[in-house]
This record gives sequence, structure tokens and C-alpha cells, in this order.
Amino acid sequence: MAVTKIKEIRSTLNRAIEYICNPRKTKGGLLIDSFGCVPETAAAEMRITANKGTGIGNRAAYHLIQSFSPDDPLTAEQALEIGKKFASQITDGRYEYVIATHNDRGHLHNHIIFNAVDFVNHRKYHHGNKEKKRMRDISDKLCYENNLSVIEETSGRKGKNYEEYQQSKAGTSWKERLADLIDKAISESVSFDEFLEKMELEGVEIKRGKHISFRCGLLGQERMTRGKQIGEGYTEDAIRARIDHDETYLSEHHLNLNLKQKATERKADIRSETDPAQNEKTKATENRPTVQKPIWKKNALNSSFKNKNINLLVKTSEIQKARDSRAYANAVDRGNISSLVKSMNFLSAHHLQTSDDLVIFEDGVRSALHIEERNLDNINEELARLHEKIKFTQNYKKNISVYIDYRRGGSDPAFYNNRRDEIDSYQLAKLYFDKKGIVPKELKLNELFDQYRALKSEKEACQKSVTAQKSLLRDTVTVRKNYETVLNVKLSESADNVENDSGQKNKKRDEREI
Repeated sequence: MAVTKIKEIRSTLNRAIEYICNPRKTKGGLLIDSFGCVPETAAAEMRITANKGTGIGNRAAYHLIQSFSPDDPLTAEQALEIGKKFASQITDGRYEYVIATHNDRGHLHNHIIFNAVDFVNHRKYHHGNKEKKRMRDISDKLCYENNLSVIEETSGRKGKNYEEYQQSKAGTSWKERLADLIDKAISESVSFDEFLEKMELEGVEIKRGKHISFRCGLLGQERMTRGKQIGEGYTEDAIRARIDHDETYLSEHHLNLNLKQKATERKADIRSETDPAQNEKTKATENRPTVQKPIWKKNALNSSFKNKNINLLVKTSEIQKARDSRAYANAVDRGNISSLVKSMNFLSAHHLQTSDDLVIFEDGVRSALHIEERNLDNINEELARLHEKIKFTQNYKKNISVYIDYRRGGSDPAFYNNRRDEIDSYQLAKLYFDKKGIVPKELKLNELFDQYRALKSEKEACQKSVTAQKSLLRDTVTVRKNYETVLNVKLSESADNVENDSGQKNKKRDEREI
């Protein structure tokens, strides 16, 4: 299991780096690496970067620890590689860091010290609860990919293996769909009681007390979830305020749900006050006859085409509340009809006629997603290396004249004290280029920035492709599960058989070739 911890470093940066780089803990220094700096001079380089920032706050750096289970089949070198990927994704290629893997205890663990100020925009790093969760999610994902165990601290359940994690990631997000149901009920309700009735008709169970909680079995949700865990706008007070349009409450709790509309109206008011022509144009627009839009008749078929999400089928007989309430059972049936229509449309759109076609299609989507995610990781690594090269190239070319004046003046201590950051920046950049075997005079910043812009465009396109593949895989998994429910079969076993058959065929083919 991988556990992550983070703490601030305020005044002991040198000592912290010396501690994690201890040769006795790192195989004589073989388990040490860095980004954007050199381990021997990392503290000075981080200080120079920090001096270019605002100077607000006394956080010099952050100390991040990633610990692995002693039961995991992991070598120190593999732990270092996982730690480097972990640090790269956390810092996004914008913060200097030093990483060291310690093997002096019963379990392997990585120490990562990264600057509190990034060297791209010179802004401070903040580690709130969301950032801590992001750290844990990144670490968990890397452990899943390397077949390492993961502890789920929030639920206390046993960690999933990689296959279970992939299935979970491909599944539908019940929390987002639950939030959509709540938003829809709020928009159609004039009172809180009516809101409760509409949620009940949608198959959502509500528990009220100190905190309002929701559970919708139709979405695959197993336990009650507090409204605050869905978002700040889903507590009971917030829901009442949204139904009553209580602007005072919404503004006090920063729930500006109509912020964009208000901003547009405010800009229009300012333009009308300053521009008479715009005022006349606005009046002419207001005097235009309004065209009433056709009302979309609500039924299962129409809603199936309006809502693009494909939901899982639910057996009405297995839900106690559906057996007790006819209205609830009707709501479940409507949802099932909608899910069936969408599932059939999906199969037709992708020309999937048999169960084997569906299994092969799902495997192809998984493979395509895996390839796109690998491409995205490679692009991020290239961007990080390019960030590093641009940083040192800028420091070298910007400060070389200061360093030449310093040497021509006989390395005067007074001159050094006045221009310390510039001189150190040049020397550290030269040390970096010497270590990498790069001739800095041959580097051109405009060419490096062109490469950076090209990589950024490639990354954006790759991110869109990954998002599309994830959405397609989520729908495919849902359709496959619906197929299994309707025909009472298990296609996942068929998928295993298909893979085994293909493996046997490949083995026989290889034997013939030999």
C-alpha cells in the first residue's frame, strides 16, 4: 500500500535536502535524482527562484513522503522511478525538486522536496484538502499501474487490484448524476417539500437530520452521501436558498450560481449608461415580439434522446421501495426504458450485432485509451524537460554578462554581494549544462519556445482524445452490463475466453514460424 504525507519546510531547507540525500540511506547516492536543479546546489537554486516571487509567506519548500508496503514486490530502483513520475505529475514540470529513495528501513519510501515557488510564473504552491486528495489519487493510480497494493483510508476497505481499478474508472459517476437530479428537482420546485417529492419520484432516498443525505440505488450508489460531499450548494440550507432564490444566503456562502448571467447584465448596464446608441439598440431588442419555444413532451423515449448519459438497468423486484410504492416503481421502469433505448442506439451506432462484437469493441476502446494515456504521459515528460532547459537557458543568457564583469573585476566580494543571485544563477546554469553535456551557446530561446507551443497544442489535442476515449469506454461498459442484465449472461468471462483463444492461436502461430 502507498501512503503519502506532506509537510512544509520553512527554515531548514539545507538540512532537509542533506538528510534525504544521505549516502547511507540511498545506496551511496545511487537512489537520488532531481528536476530543475542539481542536488548539491538545490537549496541555493530554490532560493534564487523564490526571490523572484512575491515573497509573501515563509514557506521555503515542501517535503513529500511516499511510502510503500513491505509486502509489495518492489525494488529500490522501481520505487525511484515511480517516485519521479509521482513528483513530475504533482509539480507539473514547474517546480524544482530533489527526490531520494530510502532503503534503510523495513519498507521502501521516497522523499521529495520541491520548491514552494514555481520557476515559470513564480507563484506559490498551495496544498489544501483538494490538493492532498489529488496527490493520493496520483499515487494510487501509479500503484495500480505497477500492480502494487493501495490502502483506501477514507473507507477502510481493502484496496483494489489493477483490473478492479480499471473497471471502477470506466464505470459511471453516480455523484455527478445525483447532482444533476438534485439540480433538476430544484429548478422545477417552488418549495422544499415539493423538492423532496420530486426526488422521491426519481428514486432518490433522502435522510434528514443534522446533515441531509442522499442515496440513489438506480445510479449504483450503495451508501448514503451527505449533500456537502457533493458540493457546497447541496446542503439543506443551500437547497432551500436555491429554491427560494435567496440572494443574500447565496452571496454570503459564495454560491454565485448565476454569476455569468449577472456579469453579462452588469456589462450591459454599463454600456447603456455610457453609449446612447447601445441603449437604443437594447430598447429595440426588448420591443421585439417573443417567439414561444415548443414544449418538449416528457416521456421515456424523449428523455432518452435529450440525456446522453447511459444508465445501468435496475431490477424493480429487488428494490423494497419499488415494491412498496407504485410511483417509485414507475420511475424505475421509465429509467429502464430510457437506458434500453440508449443501449440499443449505442449498439446500432457502432455496428455491434453479437456479444463477441461488443467484447472485442470494449477491448479495443480500452487499448486505445491506454495508448492515449501513455502518449499524454510522454508529452508531459517532454514538456517538463523543456521547461527545465528553458529555465537554465534563460538564466545563462541573461546573467552571462554579469558573470563576465564579475570575473574581470577580480571576483570582488562587494560586487558578488550586490549581484549574488545573477552570478549564482549563471554558475548553476553552467553546472547543469556541463552535467547534461549541452553547449548552451547553441541553444536559441525562440526555437525552444516554438517547441513548447507545439507541445502544448499536442497536449491539448491528446487530452481531448483521452476524454473522448474515457467517455466512450464508460458508455461501452454500461451497455455491456445492460446486455448482461437483459440476457442473464456474463460477457466478461467470454472476454477472458476470447483472450485465451487468441493467446493459443498466437502460440501455435509462433511455433509454426519457429
